[in-house]
Amino acid sequence: SLLGRRIQLHRSDVNYPYGDTVVGKVRQYSPTTKKWLLSFEMSLKTKTKYEAAWISLETKDCNYKVLEKKKKFKPTESDLLPFLRGFQCIPTTDDDKNDDDEEDALKGDKLISKLLSERCNSCVGYLASNQEKIKCIKCHMKFHIGCIEPDLATNKKNLESWICSRCTTCKGC
Repeated sequence: SLLGRRIQLHRSDVNYPYGDTVVGKVRQYSPTTKKWLLSFEMSLKTKTKYEAAWISLETKDCNYKVLEKKKKFKPTESDLLPFLRGFQCIPTTDDDKNDDDEEDALKGDKLISKLLSERCNSCVGYLASNQEKIKCIKCHMKFHIGCIEPDLATNKKNLESWICSRCTTCKGC
């Protein structure tokens, strides 16, 4: 599987007319459109950081190279946290103080919650104030509009009552 792997590919849709060879991390797969969500690193050639994009890696025109061999990955609690059913990101403030013995544990939880509330839950990129974003009404996690399933991003009606794919119950199982 390509999920979580760093790949290098040539994008002809950027830096027109030359394109750019970019390195990105595979974040998600959409079985409906057969595309992969990639978040890109800074381009060495153009010194530009491109936004995350859905790219079809199965076409014969797309040549990509996996940059690292698959390592045995042992996820930490903070890696798994956003994927737990029922997880809610609770915004915190600096005014929240606790003098109990649990203060250190709470600081860690608040830090994780703060980090997750400032980042897209799909590509893990920061949510800039000038970018269009969407929030799940169940888990309250935020996403870039371009990082949700591509067919949903084009259908912008009912965005106030949108539910992310992690909170949606599978009707086929």
